Amino acid sequence: MRRSQFLTIMAVLLVPGMLVLLAPRAWADSSGVPAEVPSDTAEAPVPALTGACTVTKIKFSTGENTTLPTTSTTFVAMPNMSVAFTMGGLVPSCVKVEFSAYVFASTSALAPSGELMFVRARLDGVTVGSPSEVQLDGDSDEDGDGKWARSHAFNFAFTNVTPGLHTITIQWRTLSGGSVFVHRRSMFVHYR
Repeated sequence: MRRSQFLTIMAVLLVPGMLVLLAPRAWADSSGVPAEVPSDTAEAPVPALTGACTVTKIKFSTGENTTLPTTSTTFVAMPNMSVAFTMGGLVPSCVKVEFSAYVFASTSALAPSGELMFVRARLDGVTVGSPSEVQLDGDSDEDGDGKWARSHAFNFAFTNVTPGLHTITIQWRTLSGGSVFVHRRSMFVHYR
């Protein structure tokens, strides 16, 4: 291949990419808020929870059953998603919770465009893990035929967990009171 052919091919390949890079951005600034969103409606940034600890033990719970529903708009315990463990050591440390499931959020008269399912991890019925609440599913059934759940996963962190006996429970709720369903699921608690 001659040098002029090579340069022509490279120009054809690179110019469209450069145009994309030089095109005006839809973002107002580095906050990630689109320019068309008024700044007075944007959320203030929330500091991230960060840390490090050593976890050496794992306890887990799994559930094989399917089609377990809730219509609760307040958090309730998810069936078979609770783990008791004894935190070792002499000083507080952190705990990591891994949760995964295949779930379904339906459409209903209460949520005609699709229900939303929210999940959180709670320590000893008091302390909520970080992040505090996550949307695990919403509008699973885009075409309204009532089929096909989806698999989802999320991790939660707890800091300053004191030595001794503790229990972590996965809780869930709906937004509008329509039905959401959990199927096979697992929860792994990593601790010291």
